Amino acid sequence: MRFASMLAAAVCLAAMSPRSLAQGELYQWPPNAGSWPRAVASTGDLDGDGAPDWAVGETGTTSNAASLRAFISSNGSELWSVPVVAAHDWGVAIIGMDDADQDGRGDLAVGGAGEVRALSGPQGGLLWQLSIPGNVYALARLNDVDLDGVDDLALGAVSITAGVLGRAYVVSGRTGGVLQTVSAPFGATAAFGRGVASLGDFDGDGFHDFAVGDPTARSGAGVVHAVSGDDGRFLASWPGPATSYMYGDNGFGAAIAALGDLDGDAVTEIAVGSPTECLGAAGYEGCLSGVVRLYSGATGALLLECPGSNYVIGPLSFGRAVEAFEDLDADGRADLLIGESSDKWGCCHYGPGDVFVVSSATGQLLLHAFDQTSGILDVVPDVDGDGLDDYLTANGLFGPNSYHSAVALTRHRPTTVMPACTLKSSSEGCSPLIDFDGAPSLTIGPELSLRATRLPAGTLGLFAWSLTAASTPFGGATLCIGGAVHRGPALSSGGSVGVACSGSIELAFPKPFLASIAPAGSTFFAQAWFRDPGFQPPADIGLTQSLAVTIWP
Repeated sequence: MRFASMLAAAVCLAAMSPRSLAQGELYQWPPNAGSWPRAVASTGDLDGDGAPDWAVGETGTTSNAASLRAFISSNGSELWSVPVVAAHDWGVAIIGMDDADQDGRGDLAVGGAGEVRALSGPQGGLLWQLSIPGNVYALARLNDVDLDGVDDLALGAVSITAGVLGRAYVVSGRTGGVLQTVSAPFGATAAFGRGVASLGDFDGDGFHDFAVGDPTARSGAGVVHAVSGDDGRFLASWPGPATSYMYGDNGFGAAIAALGDLDGDAVTEIAVGSPTECLGAAGYEGCLSGVVRLYSGATGALLLECPGSNYVIGPLSFGRAVEAFEDLDADGRADLLIGESSDKWGCCHYGPGDVFVVSSATGQLLLHAFDQTSGILDVVPDVDGDGLDDYLTANGLFGPNSYHSAVALTRHRPTTVMPACTLKSSSEGCSPLIDFDGAPSLTIGPELSLRATRLPAGTLGLFAWSLTAASTPFGGATLCIGGAVHRGPALSSGGSVGVACSGSIELAFPKPFLASIAPAGSTFFAQAWFRDPGFQPPADIGLTQSLAVTIWP
């Protein structure tokens, strides 16, 4: 099959204008002027409609106050926006908390430079304020430790004073009073408190306990401690491993998540992100980085190790965000939601990071959403009624045109590479990438579009799809679709001539056309083909891997 004949046989569909929503996103919010998102959180019901809502923390320069914005889940509209705590190092932490003022609505807590505040969920008004010596980067919700009828909070405060160690605190959700001050243990550093996560009742005393990360301890290998929510005692520790390539610190403990009891011993397991852990020797552009590890809560044994290079070509800070997630592979265990800060490909090409869900049993990739995040994530209860939890995400890197926060759906399957379906590297040395934007739904969300990136500039390409997967040698790579193949129109890759791998093509699938491909519940397979003038005919064909997309109602 010649490339020219593919172009001639193309059906007529609309080429995409620049995209607005990313893959699977249902709602998206640009930041306030001069700001960018630094944190997202699922909250309780803020507007009284019975459904959980969401919050986004934004910050600008270190001299400006951070702002907190609340959004309602019924239509994604903004409920309120208020300036809150001062930000340091562009950091702000937020969390949905219990009903502190007993008005029947959920409230929120926000931390930044030197303080924590609780805000009214319906209006954003100040409920209480607590000054903290340090910068609050992490908050976690406990149960009612002081038995006053309102759930309490754990927080970590990183020190910015020379010679002073970080601390952790247990704070009353109702009043903001300090219930426990947890001083850093022997060997700790100023970064003690950089990560915090609730562990549930780890020691069986009826009170929730919590984990505290110290990424720069142990000469940069890091450590995570389990701390009693009742009396501040240290209950257990998980030291980060010594690694072959260490430049500064590995970030072990900057992100922590409890996954519940996965092995039947009645003790939660714990996932720890090491986002700055180098996966090889650093070059002049630094190193690819990021590993997530799963540990036994009872024994401390390493159960699973997931380096970012298992899931993406050029991970940067894989594991900057780690959360327990919906059991997507139906094995009875919570899975892992993971965010990375950025992707790198070729020389000097960087883009927003991806979102991953991986199996907590095997590390298998269960969901992969491209270009959604700078490592900022939180889980939200099912938004679209499909029985699966969804997630909040935000991108605060790569300039104002990329800054946004969003709610993304998990109902679609991941971009699945078919067995034995190998992509063909371009003549410019890049691995062309296929993914999709929007929601592959016949009824809700933005329309689906297919997208291929990292193509040669100024060339022609097209998308083809079928209901049958294949693995046929073709043009020096693999044709991944078979049976009745349908082709889209010829598209120009654009890009900047002379800039390697700067081209891309995109194609919209309006919902009526999507319905004509196959009914809801069906999966179709798509692949991008393009002319690669750097190869001699007949090998002047470029191919991506194939994408499996499940159509849903």
